Amino acid sequence: MSETIEEHSQRPGNKVSIEKWENAQKTAFTHWINTMLARKKTKIDDLQTGFQDGVKLIQLSEVLVGKPIGQRFVEKPKLKAHKINNAYIGLKFLQDAGGVKNLTISAENLVAAEFLNLILGFCWQLLKTFQEPPDFDDGEGNEKGKGANTYEARMLGWVKKTLGDKYPDINLNDGFKSSGFQSGKALIALVAEFDSSVNYAENSGADAHTNCKTALNLANEKMGIPGIIDADELADGYVGDKQLVLYLSLMYNAFTDKTKGASVESLAAKLTEREAHLRVLKEENLKLKENIEILTNNLALLQSQYDETYSNHTNLSLASKETEEKLTALKEEWDSCREQWSEEISKLKSQLATMMEADDSQCQNLQSEWDKAQAERDKLREELKKAKEQLTKEKEELEAKNKRLVQNERRARQNKEELVEIMSKQQEVFDMSMSEFRKHFLVHVADMNTWRPYLEEDRNYAAKPVSLPESKSDAAFNQQVTELLAVCKTENRTLKDLLTTYEIETAEIVSVTIGVKQKRTKKYVWEQEFPDDLKDKITASSAAPKRPAASPRLGSKDKDKDGKAENITPRNRKRGEPSKKK
Repeated sequence: MSETIEEHSQRPGNKVSIEKWENAQKTAFTHWINTMLARKKTKIDDLQTGFQDGVKLIQLSEVLVGKPIGQRFVEKPKLKAHKINNAYIGLKFLQDAGGVKNLTISAENLVAAEFLNLILGFCWQLLKTFQEPPDFDDGEGNEKGKGANTYEARMLGWVKKTLGDKYPDINLNDGFKSSGFQSGKALIALVAEFDSSVNYAENSGADAHTNCKTALNLANEKMGIPGIIDADELADGYVGDKQLVLYLSLMYNAFTDKTKGASVESLAAKLTEREAHLRVLKEENLKLKENIEILTNNLALLQSQYDETYSNHTNLSLASKETEEKLTALKEEWDSCREQWSEEISKLKSQLATMMEADDSQCQNLQSEWDKAQAERDKLREELKKAKEQLTKEKEELEAKNKRLVQNERRARQNKEELVEIMSKQQEVFDMSMSEFRKHFLVHVADMNTWRPYLEEDRNYAAKPVSLPESKSDAAFNQQVTELLAVCKTENRTLKDLLTTYEIETAEIVSVTIGVKQKRTKKYVWEQEFPDDLKDKITASSAAPKRPAASPRLGSKDKDKDGKAENITPRNRKRGEPSKKK
């Protein structure tokens, strides 16, 4: 962890204020982080607010770890929750893949950007984890890996290893308090080792203040390192170990970038170009994923609309599943190709360290590998294009099927409405016809009932009312007709019985009471008023044998207790009840 501001300000003889120390660290870490982010073609303007959206943190973690993060994140976050999630993804990747342990900052702290000391401490952790020099012997008898601070010891060992024995006038035996640093000669020698155009003998003199100013200017000019320490304070011995270690770590980073391939500009340009191609492919992949989401949403919408239509819903569901399987296969293929390309890029990066000693044949091999990878990329792009066209065609077919189903459903609804209208009209006609039929039928029944008094005249008989069924408009047509026919049949039987009885009584009266003279008088009536069939019945009745005395016939007279005779007929009284004379 970095030295606290209070500890730094309380050191004896330290003239650097707290604010100046914070600014020095802020400038140094901003420069170091921007050198890392330059590989991603981006940078931060302010260390305290540079990681607020989490995107720059993810890009920095990918550069430091040396491989893509492999997890989806929001590239242009607007909500605070998205920013915190991005920052959490970056910190988690640094812990899991980068080996950063015991982080003292959270995703919420990075998004809030309120505590500069937490961010500075986080940068110290990243610097010590990913920018730590190899474990050298510091030349003072200390073994590798030992010392009060391993990072400071390794940084001092790196300086000694870089300078070697070429500069006998530089003394580094007292560590960071040695005269070689305070005189500025050690820094001038490091710049001379970095750039051969810098002459150590011409730029180093006897005056420590002049040497320190020259060293800082040369470092800024040749290595691009900002002046985070004061030349006079360095010469007077007031610069703390942490400041000097931080400055030397920036110089070590410049040496590392140069070793990794800064001199092989052509290969670096090709690597940058390939990364650009990878970004283009990633963007195309994201667009395809968005298209996949759009198609998936459209399929879900279509599926919800087909629930109330025809059985083609099942076929469309199967088609959507097949489409999802194809998309999944394409995604898996893309992921495998992306991993393959990432491995190839990693191999190229590892080969860049040894390209200084490579001959022309190795460059040609790399060029052929690059051409092969480019051809594979073009092939994959063509396959993705064909897959996109196939998906577009399937989408159009699904939309056409949906359109036909909607048309069929609309046509079925129209047919249903027409059928309902026809049935309604037929029901109205049926109700009107049934009502008219019932009306005329009831008039007919009433007319038939009107004839009863004429058939029952000269008899004490109370006409029975016609029992008509209740009118039920909601009853079936056959049921209403059956009920009316039953009423008609009942009335017909009643009238037939009355007519038969009347004919028999008339025939008996004529045969018993009419004399010879009356026969002459009645002959005219007989011939004029009685029909032939009735004459036949009366003649047959006259020739029939007489009934026994115990069974009085119709129209016969019975005597009551007082000796009075009464007419007893089936129609004028109940059983055992005497009839009344007119």
